[in-house]
Amino acid sequence: MDNSIHMNVSPQVMADFRRAAEKKGQTADELLAAFVTQVAETQETAFEIKPVPNRASGRPKPVCMRELTDEELEAELQKGLDDIAAGRMISLEELKAEMHREFGI
Repeated sequence: MDNSIHMNVSPQVMADFRRAAEKKGQTADELLAAFVTQVAETQETAFEIKPVPNRASGRPKPVCMRELTDEELEAELQKGLDDIAAGRMISLEELKAEMHREFGI
C-alpha cells in the first residue's frame, strides 16, 4: 500500500512551506504528516480553508512582515517607496474593493 501524497504546488509555494516548517523545527514531510493525521483523527481542521486568490491580476502575493529578514523587509519597503515615486498608487476605496474581491475581507 502506497502511503504517499502527491500534490501540485508552485515551486515558490513549496519553498515557502519548507521554510515555514523549518521555523517550527520540523521538515515539510513531518508537518504534512502531522496535519494529515490530525485531520484523519478529528475529522476537522483547526482553521478555515479558503480558496486561493486568483493571481491572474499579475500582482505579487501579499508579504507577511513577521516572516521577513531585516534585509527582505528593507527591500519590500523600498519597493513601496519606488511605487509611490513612480505614481503607482490606488485609492483607499480601490484597495478595499480589491481586498474584498481577492481575499474576502
